[in-house]
Amino acid sequence: MRLSLKNLLLICLALILSSCAATKKTDELNEWYFENQRQSVWQSSRLQSSFDKSHANYLTIKKLTKITELNPPHDLTQTFDEMSQIKKNYSTRLKLYRTKAKAVRQIWRSTDKITEGEENWNTTDEFLTYSNQELVELDTLYDQYFLVEAKFNRILNSKEFSAYSRKLPQTTKAVTNVLAEHEKQQEIENYTKRFNENVIAAMTRKLETTKYRFNDLLKLADKDSLIKHEQNTFDHPKHLRRVRFELTSDTQRQLDILLSQHINTHIVTAALQYAKQIQSPRQVSKELPLIDKKSKFKALYPYVSADNRNAVNQAFQTQRSKLFNQAIILPSQTILSQIEQQGNQPTEQLKKRIQHHLAFTTQYKDLLDQTEIQQHLHQTQQQRVTLLNQIKEQRLRMIRNASSFKELNLFYQEVVTADDANTTPAMALKAAQKRTYQKVTEFKPVFSSANLDVNSFNSANLALKTELTGLYLGDFSNSRLTPNTTLNSMLFSNYLKAYSNLCPQYLPQNKVPITKAVCDTERVTKNGWGQVVSRNCVKWVDIPTGMYADPTLYQASIEQSRQAGLKLIGSALLSSDVTAKFSAFRDEQTLHSDMQKLIKNNQCSSAGLQRFEDNLYRFTTKQPPLTLNRGTKLSDLALFYQADLDYQNIHTQQLANALVKENARTWLMNRYSDGSLQVIDTTNNPEDNSLKEILAGYHYGTAFGGGYKGKVRITFADKMPECLYFADNANSCRPASKIITNQYERGRYNK
Repeated sequence: MRLSLKNLLLICLALILSSCAATKKTDELNEWYFENQRQSVWQSSRLQSSFDKSHANYLTIKKLTKITELNPPHDLTQTFDEMSQIKKNYSTRLKLYRTKAKAVRQIWRSTDKITEGEENWNTTDEFLTYSNQELVELDTLYDQYFLVEAKFNRILNSKEFSAYSRKLPQTTKAVTNVLAEHEKQQEIENYTKRFNENVIAAMTRKLETTKYRFNDLLKLADKDSLIKHEQNTFDHPKHLRRVRFELTSDTQRQLDILLSQHINTHIVTAALQYAKQIQSPRQVSKELPLIDKKSKFKALYPYVSADNRNAVNQAFQTQRSKLFNQAIILPSQTILSQIEQQGNQPTEQLKKRIQHHLAFTTQYKDLLDQTEIQQHLHQTQQQRVTLLNQIKEQRLRMIRNASSFKELNLFYQEVVTADDANTTPAMALKAAQKRTYQKVTEFKPVFSSANLDVNSFNSANLALKTELTGLYLGDFSNSRLTPNTTLNSMLFSNYLKAYSNLCPQYLPQNKVPITKAVCDTERVTKNGWGQVVSRNCVKWVDIPTGMYADPTLYQASIEQSRQAGLKLIGSALLSSDVTAKFSAFRDEQTLHSDMQKLIKNNQCSSAGLQRFEDNLYRFTTKQPPLTLNRGTKLSDLALFYQADLDYQNIHTQQLANALVKENARTWLMNRYSDGSLQVIDTTNNPEDNSLKEILAGYHYGTAFGGGYKGKVRITFADKMPECLYFADNANSCRPASKIITNQYERGRYNK
C-alpha cells in the first residue's frame, strides 16, 4: 500500500512535536525535511513522466486528425487541457513550497534546537503549519491528475482513435522525440511572433519618418524590401539560422491597413506635385503611367482607393496630353497643314505625307505605343487613305502597264507605307501588283543571253525555288547556298546527271563519262565464333555510269565533292557522320527531283538554263556571277512572293511540327510521333517582329516500342528557320529543311 506524502509527513511531524512541546530539535526537523524532499521528487518525477507520455500521444493525435479544428473542442482536447492545468498548478505550488522550505532550513542548520520564545520559533512554527496544509493540497492535486489521466487514456483507447494506435509513441525515446520536435516548433512559433512584431514596429517607425512626396510613397508601398531587411537582421538562435520567418496573415493585414491609411491620405497631393515636375514627352511616357495592376506604379494599387486612383490618373493623363500635344503632335500637324496649303496634286501631297510619316515614326519609334501618338497616327492615316483613294485608279493603270520590277515596285511603294498596307485602296493596288508580277514573271524562253530577263527562267514547282533562282540571277550572297558543302556538291552532281539523261544531244564532243565509286577490295573482321563484326573497303574503283558530262563542269564537280568531304561525286552515304548520311540522302532525293524538273521546265537549249549552268559553275569555283541587264535580285522578287512573316501571323505549331517531322526522317532508332509537338515558348525579334526562336516539346518512340518525351529549340536567321537543337545534343545544329523554309517564306505556315 502506497504511503502518501501527506501521511508520511504527518507521522514525522507528530514525532517531532511529541519529543518536546516547547523545543524542536533541528536534526529531527532536517530528517523530516529530507524525507519530504525525497517523496516530493518521486511524486513530481512520476507525474512529469506520465504527463510527457500523454502530451506526446496528444500531439501525435493532433497531427494525424483534425480534432483541434472542432468547435466545441473534442473531449480528448478538453481532458488534456484539464490535465495540463492540474500539472501546472501542482508544479507551481510545489516550487513555491520548496522555496519556503529551503529558506526555513537555513535557520535549522545554524543551531541544534529551537526553543519556544526564541527569535526563529514563530517562523518555524508558521512554516510547519503551512507545510501541513500545503502538502495535503499537493497530494490532492496529485491524485486528481491521475484520475483525469485515466479518463484521457480511455478516450485515447476508444474506437474513434483505434486506427492511430500503432502510430502513437511506444518507447521513452519516441516520446522524447515527439516532445523535442514540438518544443522546436513552439520555439519557431515564438520567434515567428517576435519577428512579426518587429516588422510591424519597423513599418510604424518608417511611416513616422517618410515624407509625403510621390516617390517616397511609392518606395513605402514596396513593403517586401522592409520585410527582407527584417529577415536579414532578425536576431534568433544559431540552431534556427536556417529557419526563414514569414509574415502571418494577421500581420499582413495590419501592414496593409497601416500603408493604406498613410498612402491613401497623401497620394493625390503628392501625385499633382510629381506630375508638374515632368516636362519631357519621353520622360512623361516613362514616369507618368496610370496606377493599375500592371504599370510601374502597381505597388501603389492596393493602397489607393478607387476615387483617389481616378484623381491621380486624371492628373497624369492631363500632363501627358499637354506635353505630347505641345512637343510632338502640334508640330506634326503644322507640317501636314503646310503640305496641304502648298496646293500640290494628290500624288505629290501623298508622297510628302508619306515622307513625313516615315520621319515621324523613326524619330518617335519609342513612343508609338502611346495613346496620344496612336490617335495622331490614326488621324494622319485617314488623310493619306483619302488621298490614296483619289489616285487609286491612276495607280492601278500604272501598275498594270509596268514593264519592269523597278516600276512595279515603285508605283506601289511610293504611295503606300507599310502601315497603310491593310487599308482598302492599298490592298487593291497590292492585288493588281501581284497579278502584274505573275504576268511579268510568266515563263518566256529565250535563246539569246542578250534577251535574258527574270521570266526567262522557270522555277515552278521546285523544292529549292529560292536557292536555284538566286543562282540564276547571280545573287550568290542571298541564295542561301554555300560553296564546298555537301548540299552544293550534290546540287552540281545531280544537275550533270539530269542534263546527261534529258539533254544528251547538247553535250559537247569532248564529253567525259560520269563514274561512280565501287568497292574492289573489302576487309572483313570476325570474332572468335566466326561472326562478322565489321566490313571496311580498303580499295575503291571508278566504273562508268553510262552518263556523260562537259569535262570542265565535271572536273569542277569532282573538286567540289572532294572539298565537301565526300569520296566521290554523289556518294553522300560515304560520309562518316551517320546522321549526315541520312540527311544527305534526303537532300539528294530532293535535288534529283528538282534538277529533273528544272531542265524539263526550261528546255535544254534555252538561254535561261545555260545562264543557270554558267552561274552554278561560277558559284562552285568562286568566280563573280553573271547578272541580268536590269540587275534584278532575290530581294526584288521577295517583295511579291514572300509572305508577311510577322510572328503573330505564323502558325508556329504547324511550322515546328513540319520541321521536326522532316528532320526525323534522318533518325536511326527513334520514331517521331507526328502531331505530338506542342509549342512551349516563342521569341521574336523586336526590330521586325519576325520569329527568333521556338521552344517545343514532342513525343517519340523507338524501334523497340515505348513512348518518350523530347524537347527541341528551333532558331531563325534573316527571318528563315536555320537550326534545330534537340535536347539530347543541345549544342549540335541540325539544319532546317530547305523545302520547309521555301514553303514558309511563301506563306505555307501563315494563319
